[in-house]
Amino acid sequence: MATSMKTPAQIRQGRAALLFAALLPLLALVGALAAVKIAAPAAPPAPTAESPPTAMVATLALPAPATPPRVAAEPPVAAPARTFDDRIDELVALGRRTAERAQDDDHDGAAASDREARARFDELMAAFADAGERALRGLVAAIDAPVDGFVQGRELVLQLVVVTACARRAADADASGDRSPIDRFVHDVLAAIPANAAMAVVGERALARQPHLRLAHETAVLRLVELAGAGAVPQATATALLLTLWDNLQRFGERSSAALAALALALVDGADPSQRLAACRHLLRDPRYRAIALASLQTRGDRAFVADVATAVAQDLPVDDALGVLAELGPTLGRAPHAYLVCGHRDPDVVADAYRRLLADDVQPDRRADLVAGVGMARTATGLDVARTALAHDPSPAVRLQAVFALTANADLETALAALLQAADDAALTADPLRCDGLAYALQNLERHGDADAIDRATRRLGALSLSASGRAALAAIRERALPGGGASAPGGGR
Repeated sequence: MATSMKTPAQIRQGRAALLFAALLPLLALVGALAAVKIAAPAAPPAPTAESPPTAMVATLALPAPATPPRVAAEPPVAAPARTFDDRIDELVALGRRTAERAQDDDHDGAAASDREARARFDELMAAFADAGERALRGLVAAIDAPVDGFVQGRELVLQLVVVTACARRAADADASGDRSPIDRFVHDVLAAIPANAAMAVVGERALARQPHLRLAHETAVLRLVELAGAGAVPQATATALLLTLWDNLQRFGERSSAALAALALALVDGADPSQRLAACRHLLRDPRYRAIALASLQTRGDRAFVADVATAVAQDLPVDDALGVLAELGPTLGRAPHAYLVCGHRDPDVVADAYRRLLADDVQPDRRADLVAGVGMARTATGLDVARTALAHDPSPAVRLQAVFALTANADLETALAALLQAADDAALTADPLRCDGLAYALQNLERHGDADAIDRATRRLGALSLSASGRAALAAIRERALPGGGASAPGGGR
């Protein structure tokens, strides 16, 4: 156990106490001999015949103890200062400890470690005014670091330091009115983004959709957009930062909405994909300019670029508006399950209603399939209800197949197995070997239940379908994993 360092005053008090304890036996002896006091002696009495001479009393008097020489107390030894890297390593270790305790179901211990980590993080930020700059240098230097758990843990902590430094300096700027510290640090972050993948991640995490980017950073952001066009910076990062900059310029009155729209209109048909994507996203957010952006996308007919725009639309716009834009993009876009998945997770009820309207009119089967995928994979009661409706009533085999995927992925074992067997008996659905293969791949979802009897029953039924070589191989692999020895015989007459 570590002991606390005593002050010089405490040392002197301790020595006095020891001296007093050593004198106690001697004082007791003197008291027994004749009550001689230690106090300063009074004037000696006149000698009488009955009293002994003063000299004799003096021989019995206790001499005053000599004052011990004062020894200079040794100054306390200061603990070595903990460096920035030491504190980062401590936070990585605390993070590991928290994760290990959580994995061991030691929730109290994990919570205690988490509290300690938060306290240590606050101490780090308080101890180093330049913590953000130090973290940036560490992230840039990580480009040549070996990839292992500890290095990755350090990167995560350093990223958190950068993000926190941005937020705290922005709060200080709001309080003081002086934006120079936050503006300088944001410039440093932007300048570091091209260094490596970790900096691209932290740059987007710290600055995208945050109020930190301002007019002072426009040149640096546009430079990143240029680098993205050359492949030196991820396009998604550059686009997100440019959109954030434009939003902030309008939000804080540094540029009007009309001026930003004019800039976006100038870029929407340009050659740089990052500028085009940012311009499209900006224009599509504003109903006044949405038709112009859609016309540009449809005229160019770049399906890969339109797919990027579709994903952005699903993230940016209210779900009702996003579905409308996706419908407009449909002829150029084709199938876009990812965009509909984003919408389905954001608002499954809106996506479900859109599907029911199309089903009632029996139009746009490809879009119906995407809507069922979007809401059916959202793991909600609404999604399961739509999937059951599609499997039972949708006239499109492709939509019914999508419903099987949703039910096998999210429903209980009984419902999932029934859906799979119902689809296997669907002559229109199984007329296409590719859809038969789809049923074999959907069967993989049943493996999570760990029911060998269900797998055995399903593989035997699906084995009778017109599977391709890859579909039959997938079926055999499922059977091999789920059944002891792969079962007595392979389905469909194989093996």
